[in-house]
Amino acid sequence: MKVLYLISNLGKEIGGGHTYSMLTTIKALSSVVEPSIAVIGLKPYKILEGVELRNDFVYCRGCDFSTAMHQLHRIFKEIKPDVIHAFDIHAYLFARFLNTKFRVGVILTKCGGPNPPHYFPKFDAMINFSKENDLFFEHRARYSNGKRYLIPNRVIQVRPDKLRINKLKTRINLDGVVFLRVARIGEAYESSIKQSINLVERLRRDGQTCTLLVVGVVYDHDIFQNLSDSSPSYVHFVTEDEFTKNASELINVSNYVIGTGRGLMEAASLGKVILTPVLGSDIPVLVDDMTFQSVSKSNFSPRNEVNEDIVEKSYLKIRRSILDVDYREGLEKFSQQMFKVNFDLLEKRSEYNRLYLSLQKEIRRCSFDLLLHLLYTMRTFVLYKNRMKRNS
Repeated sequence: MKVLYLISNLGKEIGGGHTYSMLTTIKALSSVVEPSIAVIGLKPYKILEGVELRNDFVYCRGCDFSTAMHQLHRIFKEIKPDVIHAFDIHAYLFARFLNTKFRVGVILTKCGGPNPPHYFPKFDAMINFSKENDLFFEHRARYSNGKRYLIPNRVIQVRPDKLRINKLKTRINLDGVVFLRVARIGEAYESSIKQSINLVERLRRDGQTCTLLVVGVVYDHDIFQNLSDSSPSYVHFVTEDEFTKNASELINVSNYVIGTGRGLMEAASLGKVILTPVLGSDIPVLVDDMTFQSVSKSNFSPRNEVNEDIVEKSYLKIRRSILDVDYREGLEKFSQQMFKVNFDLLEKRSEYNRLYLSLQKEIRRCSFDLLLHLLYTMRTFVLYKNRMKRNS
């Protein structure tokens, strides 16, 4: 079965979580599908440069929709896919138009994130990574005719990069147990980084020797400077491309990982003790049998909501795990089991294959919604194109 994976790019050189989710899906399903990729937007993704499969880039700045569609028609005729799988709503617009022309099965994946506050297109088939999103669409009459599939499994076991890990250990004095936070350094994850810093500061005050590594691309230099200047000496920021590219391969530098979304799941694949940020809290919470159901609902995101008393009980467990090796090993085993049951994409290969085979070749037209989708997407491309001009 041939599957064309579509994804948009609004001007970033480095892909976000949905880009990694698409690549992981392709890698996991490579034994049952013949994949190819098309990126539509303002620039190609650097992360796709080394991908060993057909990888097309279709330039679209918003006002040239017909030119972009002409290129996609050519690509489609060359590949002749059986299914088009879009990984964001902008790419899904092009999938919908390809369906009207070629009558091919189409599916959209919503890769977590908050529930849509404004426009979201109608769909015939959609995969949700998070229960939070799935419940949102379940309770909206507008989407009642669309089929939804809740498949949180989106990662495969990470292969550690021992060379880069050793280089990092040589460069930085990692004192005591090591906490790791991999995140873009900007407004979206500023709070979770502050919570990570607060945690190691509190542990230090309580007599535990520990270090925090924050690894990530700098998206906001002012936020980075403020965080860096205000942090104690045992908090280290690593922002070089050498380490931020495929940063999940560095997870084994740590004992504990403070994660969100797929980053948390990748850490679970290596059996790390897992923590995740909490909305309105000063520190992150331990992910264990007491908190798993609560934080998984919001996709292990900064929107996690946990009672204050649970956060305090969690902190005591974190302290205990540092002092008690047997207790820590129990938490590591919990992470491994959590990965196998809830996150391992290899466990869902047959489900994806059945899903692809079940897709209808002709989706509902919804002409008015298709027009709204076109206007919304083109406006988004134009806005980001203008933003790139201002920043250049």
